[in-house]
Amino acid sequence: MVEIIDIKNGIIPELKRSIACIGYFDGFHKGHQKLIEKTVSEAKEFDLIPMLICFSPDPITVISSRPADHLFPDEIRYELAYHFGIRKIAVIEFTRRFMDLGPEDFILDYLNRMNLYKLVCGFDFSYGKMGKGNDVLLRKIGDFETIVIEEESYLGSKISSSRIKGLISSGDMKLAERLLGFSYRFIVKVTECWENGSEWLICAQLMDEGCIMPENGGYGSFEVCDGKFYLRSEMPYQKGDCFFLDEKGIHERFI
Repeated sequence: MVEIIDIKNGIIPELKRSIACIGYFDGFHKGHQKLIEKTVSEAKEFDLIPMLICFSPDPITVISSRPADHLFPDEIRYELAYHFGIRKIAVIEFTRRFMDLGPEDFILDYLNRMNLYKLVCGFDFSYGKMGKGNDVLLRKIGDFETIVIEEESYLGSKISSSRIKGLISSGDMKLAERLLGFSYRFIVKVTECWENGSEWLICAQLMDEGCIMPENGGYGSFEVCDGKFYLRSEMPYQKGDCFFLDEKGIHERFI
């Protein structure tokens, strides 16, 4: 599996030479995948490690002091990163002190100390206090080559995690899937299971309350009513059992 490198209080361990992409990567949608594809291809060309640099907790929760809805919990994000070819993930702790770090200091005190050969970022990547850092500054004082990936759009609008969150919460799973490039799956926990003739009826809820909940309605293999999932199964489940769920049914693994 992918190797996780925790970076806290500005303490950066000795890292092997790598080519990295940077961002929060909530959804690993088609826009994110373009960054990762470029990172992996460059790493193969130069025989270096493909790494992802992200932040935890979600910067929005620190900046706004309020919870943020997510598409996936960290363990699924890291599994997706590995699936798309990333082999190391450097997780920078995002604190209020880190939030106030100037753009130049972020480059000098963090990125320049991470042994990067190249850094891949999105066209709108910003960093440092008030988000004032941009790719121009990365190219100016970064000890690495900066590669900028242009916007990925669909139906005339940018593909983004916030757009996908809105689609899922409103129940438009089909369009969300097109933007993601794979089927969106909920991680649910069984609260009740009872027999109904030759099948079993299951009531479940989101395992991670910080993830997106769709509005009431039918979604192929399941229905949603007042924050709970209802579905049928050929086998019984115990209270507390967890599984992945999409419009096609129950899955034991995400990928």
